[in-house]
Amino acid sequence: MSIAVQTVGWQAGFLAVLPAIQTHARIQFRKLPPERREDAIQEAISSACYSYHRLAVRGRLHVVRPSMLATYAVNYVRNFRHLGGRQDSARDVMSPLCQRRHGVRVHEFQAAQSGDIVDGWRYLTLPNRKAKIPDLAAFRVDFAAWLRSLSHRDRR
Repeated sequence: MSIAVQTVGWQAGFLAVLPAIQTHARIQFRKLPPERREDAIQEAISSACYSYHRLAVRGRLHVVRPSMLATYAVNYVRNFRHLGGRQDSARDVMSPLCQRRHGVRVHEFQAAQSGDIVDGWRYLTLPNRKAKIPDLAAFRVDFAAWLRSLSHRDRR
């Protein structure tokens, strides 16, 4: 088969291996929380599709095995790599890489509004065993003053 024919018809070949990739990704990501699981599966499928296309362009489809393609795609996602974007930063607290590497936990909370100032941040500064009480009190006073200096839009 010529390279031109492989390049044109690569989509049909990928559709043939797609069920194996989906099954492998579902099994590998089954322990993720539901909100992250589907994203990880779709990311693995897109990675496998890109890899399959690159192999078709190079005329190397004869070496493709669905299990190999699926394994590489899952590893790609597990290493926090993305198609069409940069790798997650280890300094961005919303990044799963940062959360895993530095033990950061991000919790969603509903802020209670009192008048014009959002007071939800007070619940986040609950004392822990390492914080000193005078430091917590100073933080709450200083942070509240800083919040009042911001515009309503920036405060939210």
